Amino acid sequence: MILVFGLAILIIVVGILTIVLNLKPKGKSIDYRSLFVMGLIWAAVGIVIKNWPFAGLGGLFVIVSLINKNKWEKNKKHWNRLSSEEKRLVLAMIIILGLLVLSGLVVLLLINNGTI
Repeated sequence: MILVFGLAILIIVVGILTIVLNLKPKGKSIDYRSLFVMGLIWAAVGIVIKNWPFAGLGGLFVIVSLINKNKWEKNKKHWNRLSSEEKRLVLAMIIILGLLVLSGLVVLLLINNGTI
């Protein structure tokens, strides 16, 4: 059952990455430092919950970002240098991710209590 969820997550993430990388605006590049941090988190969480596809994808992100370590400083942005539109986008992403984490925790608690 967990393997099915892991594969579903893997397929969704690969699909989203494919769309994002193909719709990337010209002149902008991937932030490999953020990809590295995301990969570390995914790998650690995947190992802890024994979701090997998730851990493998995190490991892949880490490897890709380490290969491109020379590009880490290229995309470094500071909050005070962002435009107001970029600041709003970052805040919206933080709120959406926070809500997703919160909803995931609620579902986890409901499953553990036998409600679902």
